[in-house]
Amino acid sequence: MTDRRLGWLLLAPALALLGGLTIYPAVWVIWLSLQYRIPVFSISRWAGLAHYAFLAVDTRFWNAAAVTAVFTVASVALEGGLGLAMALGLRGQRHGRRAAVALLLLAWALPSVVTAKLFEWLYHPAGGLVNFLLGGRPVNWLGDPALALPSLIVADVWRTTPFVALLCYARLLTIPGELYEAAEVDGASGWAAFWSLTLPLLRPIIAVTLILRTTFAFMVFDEILAITQGGPGNDTWVAAWYTYKMTFQPPFNIGLGAASAWGLTLIIGAFALLYVRFVYRRVEW
Repeated sequence: MTDRRLGWLLLAPALALLGGLTIYPAVWVIWLSLQYRIPVFSISRWAGLAHYAFLAVDTRFWNAAAVTAVFTVASVALEGGLGLAMALGLRGQRHGRRAAVALLLLAWALPSVVTAKLFEWLYHPAGGLVNFLLGGRPVNWLGDPALALPSLIVADVWRTTPFVALLCYARLLTIPGELYEAAEVDGASGWAAFWSLTLPLLRPIIAVTLILRTTFAFMVFDEILAITQGGPGNDTWVAAWYTYKMTFQPPFNIGLGAASAWGLTLIIGAFALLYVRFVYRRVEW
């Protein structure tokens, strides 16, 4: 038996499992998206591409796609910058490093719903800590259309920045100190060593981290459910929330929910593919 055949044979169980867990549900969702199905009324009939035609002109659908894009770009950019800064700060910290890492782990380990409820209290217009620190001004952070989405982004950044920081910090610990000593001998300043040594060595882990965070940000749901529930109006309707509303809210049209899930998946997937190619190209540079 050749090595190639042996490799496929060893991979076969994992591929079969992944196929059962991903391919079959995906095909089933496509099938549902082509049907007009409302179980509570025992309605089930062929709809064809009617759901997709509806989504093409539904302003709520495109609003959800736009909100998801804004949320993803803003949160991932902030988390990447802040996480890298935290990792560099941890590496240069002489005392209390373990305590700092433990606090970062605590923030990341908290369930997303717990973090969401924490920020819901912090943003409370009457008794919230944020307004208290601002001098008691009754700012309605979650009820103002201009502030609701930025408030959600801040909550997401607070929770997930430690994830980026810990991954970058773990990579920094593997960089030999001799490299910095050699750079110092060559007369390189701190900034020069960062740009020519630290950042190039961090690029692979930064690329992986950004891709993971982008994927998670596209799927954000818990924070929306616990904090704003899509409000005010439709200003915080993200992709997952739109699909949820179409599927599990009256009239419970599972077919439309499946179509929206696939429609948003295709749109987001196209942008994600371009994003991944751009990130890895930057790594190769």
